[in-house]
Amino acid sequence: MKKINLKSYKIESDSGNQAMRKIVSTPGVLAILQQSGVWSLEELNLLRMGMVDSNYQVKDSIKKLVLNQKSIDGTEYHSRLGLADKIDEAGDSIILQDEEYQKVEQAVRSHTSWSERDAEFSKRIFEAEDYDPNEDKSKKKNKGK
Repeated sequence: MKKINLKSYKIESDSGNQAMRKIVSTPGVLAILQQSGVWSLEELNLLRMGMVDSNYQVKDSIKKLVLNQKSIDGTEYHSRLGLADKIDEAGDSIILQDEEYQKVEQAVRSHTSWSERDAEFSKRIFEAEDYDPNEDKSKKKNKGK
């Protein structure tokens, strides 16, 4: 089992946003990015206008990658809907069974458009801590003594 921190985080440098605004404003790029399936047209337009939140939304990013229709077929998409709901309903962290974590990891690995603003996000996925539910139970027992 793996535990992933889902808290959004502040993006320290706006240089990535400025560069992205320039890229998105380039003719034809908007359509290509929208076709990638990770960003909606609305999000891309907000980015182009410089109105993007400077907080990295980890939970939303994982969910979008898990359900990215460009990297999976319809059967796999359907099988991931429950995982997407679990991510959506999670609080500041999520405990994933090994099979669920593998789907998240595969979705993140298949994504090909990375920037420096994604460094913390990829670290949280690829360096997710192992989670042992028995360890939690023993900690609770020891606190009660």
